[in-house]
Amino acid sequence: MSKKRKAAAVATTAATVGDAEVENNSADTRSESDHDGEKPHPKKPQNGSDEDDDEDDDNEDLDQETVDVDFEFFDPKPIDFHGLKSLLRQTFHSDTDLIPASQLADLIISRSAVGTTVKVEDTQDPYALMTVVDLGLAAGAAAVVKEDGEKDGTSANPNGKTKGKQPAEDSASFPSAVKAVTDYLLSRARKATTTTPSSTPDAFTRLSTVINPTTTTQPAAAWLLNERLLNMPPQIVPPMLKMLLEEIESAVEEGTSPDFAHFVYVSKIYREVEGMTEEEAAGGDDDGTGRGKKKKRRKEKSASEDAPVFFFQMEDEIIQEHATFTFDYPFAKPAQQSTDSRRAFHEFGIDPLRRVMVIPKEEMRNVLAALEAALGST
Repeated sequence: MSKKRKAAAVATTAATVGDAEVENNSADTRSESDHDGEKPHPKKPQNGSDEDDDEDDDNEDLDQETVDVDFEFFDPKPIDFHGLKSLLRQTFHSDTDLIPASQLADLIISRSAVGTTVKVEDTQDPYALMTVVDLGLAAGAAAVVKEDGEKDGTSANPNGKTKGKQPAEDSASFPSAVKAVTDYLLSRARKATTTTPSSTPDAFTRLSTVINPTTTTQPAAAWLLNERLLNMPPQIVPPMLKMLLEEIESAVEEGTSPDFAHFVYVSKIYREVEGMTEEEAAGGDDDGTGRGKKKKRRKEKSASEDAPVFFFQMEDEIIQEHATFTFDYPFAKPAQQSTDSRRAFHEFGIDPLRRVMVIPKEEMRNVLAALEAALGST
């Protein structure tokens, strides 16, 4: 059943907008890549007097306004191709070129009976996406994807351009596209910085058990995608998840989808790091040695595993509570930290990472209930 005009669930959702408005959507969407030099929600400067703080509050009120936006749910469709690729880039960040984003976007479009996009108008790029990808498709892949996303000569070029208008024509590439994702995640599991609970086997072993079934009778796993623009209200998440679970149940009954036993979710996280000026990013220092001591010191601090971790999307903290295990990983291609010439106003930058969560099927309804309790139900 099409979700077009099924907007009652989140119609007239209030969103606070400032420098970036919800209406200004394009293929180059705001994500944490736009905030490498600062936090997604920067702290107010701690220096200065109370009068300065009051003045900052007044200026902030002038820069922001609350608007009512009518969001509508839609099935993924060919017109969403470039918007879906942009949302996929948010998941993989600096490692995007290791993943065949074009084929994955086509795969999502071709499985439109399961999954939802959120828009203001049908002709616009999607502001949000929630869907699942059957990781069992990787078993039919002919290409062999090596560790860290390096492919052999028989695999397709992940950066190859596709029109995105007739995804069914490229269906032969879907298994290799999914295998690129599973092999990427396994390669990152080998580099896991933290695993919870820590008493379990290593991240690679546990993830392999979930996404690489040893027998054809072993239940399949799904990759859960939950991406949206940074300034989209989280209140859209509960109705999207509710629809997704209902669609999966219908697809299982119709025999068009496996009955997934686990859902693998890649969450966007970050740690705070000291901001760098342009001079420091170039390797400058204060002691005149020319050895770039400050740059080295900040580099070491950004890689510290002791620093607290924050979520880009608030619902991920709730989802994590229902995961059987999680692990954090750094990117295969380290994200470039932007210089922060406004360090007087933003003391910290961010060091983006990813946290993989594995949620069992029986917990998904509990996840939905928790999200509805925290964010509201419809």
